[in-house]
Amino acid sequence: MQHPEWRLGGPNRFARLLAAELEEGRSTILLLPASGFPDGLQGAVREMLPEIEVNRLRLNEVLEGRGRIVDVLYRRLALSVPLAGDQIDVRSFARHPELRRRLIWVDARSASAAEIDAWIHFLEQYAGAANDLPIHGRTVFATLCDGRHAHLIPDSIMLLDKRWWWGVVTPLDTEVFVAELAQNRSWEPAFVEPVTEVAGFDLNLAGILVQEWDGALASLRPLLNEYGGAQEDGDWRWSPRPSPRAQPPAESVGAWSKGIVNAWGDRDPQVHVCHAALESPNALQHLIWLGQVRSLMPRIEIERQALAEWVYERRNLLPQGWREKEIRSLEVADLASIFRFPSFQKHQSRAQLARWLHRTRNAIAHLEILNVSELEQARHMLRPGVP
Repeated sequence: MQHPEWRLGGPNRFARLLAAELEEGRSTILLLPASGFPDGLQGAVREMLPEIEVNRLRLNEVLEGRGRIVDVLYRRLALSVPLAGDQIDVRSFARHPELRRRLIWVDARSASAAEIDAWIHFLEQYAGAANDLPIHGRTVFATLCDGRHAHLIPDSIMLLDKRWWWGVVTPLDTEVFVAELAQNRSWEPAFVEPVTEVAGFDLNLAGILVQEWDGALASLRPLLNEYGGAQEDGDWRWSPRPSPRAQPPAESVGAWSKGIVNAWGDRDPQVHVCHAALESPNALQHLIWLGQVRSLMPRIEIERQALAEWVYERRNLLPQGWREKEIRSLEVADLASIFRFPSFQKHQSRAQLARWLHRTRNAIAHLEILNVSELEQARHMLRPGVP
């Protein structure tokens, strides 16, 4: 599988469900956003259905001659024409001996409303004509559409499924994807998690951030401006309510189709970072902060416990009043103050760690984010075997 996105849990499940539908002889319409959808779906399905012959068509090319769709398909697929007097229609097409078991991808993402309407009408006719054919000898169509014309596609057509790219990518998918891409970076705390929070459901953006972002707030906005480009004018309203189905609410379809909103785990809906940054000047800092909280707070507690245990083992060196305290429960502020006592001043590496833990927890509690130099300092301190 050339595109690693399709190894992730959510996208892989999406591709497998699609492959299962096609394997069962059901055609499928895939409703996809204009941006934030990863490349490689057709290759992923190809690996899951290796024995099916595949053709690829563009709907606007199929309809450019303005003839009957069935006639164009005969030509495009190089099917032999029946003998004179035999009728060419959808039924004869479905049963054509040269067609057999086949998967035909139809890219309708640049099609007009009239072209989509004509294609749906053909698919309805084809479903009726193919209904009594054996499942494993039936040609199926996988049609790629964007959300502009979703209202033209009925929710229920015989032998035709409808699948939305909504809530497919989860926070775990994004984090695993980022962690794998970041394997060649020098280890740095609080990088994978902020990239995950900033990228959200957009795996394409996640890949760019791993390659080009240094983790600093100042460098993030120019990257997002370059990635998002000029924001088109338009009414991209979206509903703040969660979707009860595996598709965007009707009032959010326009924004979803543009890639502005999607479901991302329990964040339903989640606004794309490029749009969120336009809506709120503090959005980017908040996302970085969320990532740093997820990364640093557990590590701070682990280091606090280890440091408190180290002090506890040397409690006889503490002043009398401190020996009576619950040493193992001391917070980072108290631990930092202990290293001002003469008997602890020689342990500079641990003193530095204690001060960093105190300063970092205090910053996070006040909704502040650590800069790259502070994270670099942590990279050298938070290593196994501190002397």
